[in-house]
Amino acid sequence: MSEALKKYLLRPDLRDLFMLGNLVLPAYLVVGSEKTALIDAGMTYMAPRYVEDIENITGIGKGPDYLLYTHSHFDHIGGTPHLLKSFPDMEICGHKYLFEVLGREKSRGSIEDLNRKMSGRFDPENVLKEDDFDFSVIRPGRALGDGEVIALGGGITIEVIHTPGHTNDSMSYFIDHLKAVATGEALGIPHGSDLYVAPEFLSSYDDYIESIEKVRKKRPEIILLGHQMIIQKGEIDRFFDNAVKHSSELKEKIKRYIQGMGPDVESVVETIKEEEYIPLREGKQPEEAYLLNLRAQVRLIARELSRD
Repeated sequence: MSEALKKYLLRPDLRDLFMLGNLVLPAYLVVGSEKTALIDAGMTYMAPRYVEDIENITGIGKGPDYLLYTHSHFDHIGGTPHLLKSFPDMEICGHKYLFEVLGREKSRGSIEDLNRKMSGRFDPENVLKEDDFDFSVIRPGRALGDGEVIALGGGITIEVIHTPGHTNDSMSYFIDHLKAVATGEALGIPHGSDLYVAPEFLSSYDDYIESIEKVRKKRPEIILLGHQMIIQKGEIDRFFDNAVKHSSELKEKIKRYIQGMGPDVESVVETIKEEEYIPLREGKQPEEAYLLNLRAQVRLIARELSRD
């Protein structure tokens, strides 16, 4: 392997797995002897970087055979239109609910708006074109099911794991021969060096906890998160424990505030933002995205309380 390619390796022994982009917005490339799979497409402004990285690894014009989405949020879908211009034969894969979400004009509009905002902030050279924000080019693709196995050749396989809770369409991908799993935001996202795992339950708290335990049972030795950090073998157990613990703590905090402050979502959101987001010094996600997620979490717990 050339020295130029080694910079994309997560570890020297993980020779079939490459990280594209950066830790804030990574995409992962799994290379088999016959096929190649790209996991996630980041934000729109990262797509030119992904294309460059992919072609550095596979060769000019040689794109992934598959694009495997972890879920339908803007920061995991955003690079797709630009990627498809370079790699038009790439097969798009995800949960069937993901294609339902992307089939809605309102959902595509939200994905476009958020990516335009982030691109305006982080793409000062303005290398993007108008059609890089046209998410109507994402046609219904291959609907993946829990337990399905994607063979890339040479004994390299990816097992599909349905991990709902962050979203209903959340998928994780277990790269068996490396004992590596790419999870998007299905297990939460760590912020800071103390391994605080920010909870990401948006569609169902119970499903979210079940998904954490489902992935834990696979006994991964490396966790490829959707943002910020890659969890290595020595931190795996603590990561899973913290993911459950910190989710339970946030759920109970939201419940207390709703019970004490009433059902005003914005009051609860603002209080938690002041306590948890503003003091953060490491690993902050964009405020717009943080608030969207927190509002969804507060509404979710409020609905649960109303049913009790």
